[in-house]
Amino acid sequence: MDTYVAKGGGASEAARLEALQGGLDANTIRYLNRLGVRPGDLGLEIGAGRGSVACWMARMVGPSGSVVATDLDIDQFAAAAADHANLIVRTEDVAEGVAAHPGGRLFDLAHARLVVGHVRDR
Repeated sequence: MDTYVAKGGGASEAARLEALQGGLDANTIRYLNRLGVRPGDLGLEIGAGRGSVACWMARMVGPSGSVVATDLDIDQFAAAAADHANLIVRTEDVAEGVAAHPGGRLFDLAHARLVVGHVRDR
């Protein structure tokens, strides 16, 4: 059984995600800056959408850190992620859980925005 309430795809989903990024990224980044995303951190982005926050996190943690970005549909951000060697892209169903960081370390920071509303069995 599909655990997500709504699944997108195609140009309409890309436009919806682009609009959300445009309206929400500035506040999200301000908040993450206050938390202190630092070089060398291991980050997790659940429900990466078009990947803007995951890519920003990858820039902030730098080459000594890494970010795991997950989504049910990675096609929406795989191209953007290719520009960041420290960004690991994974197809995952958050309703089933999120796999550990490949290096076995705990994540320093996890971020999810507008994800829970899409999961049927929260």
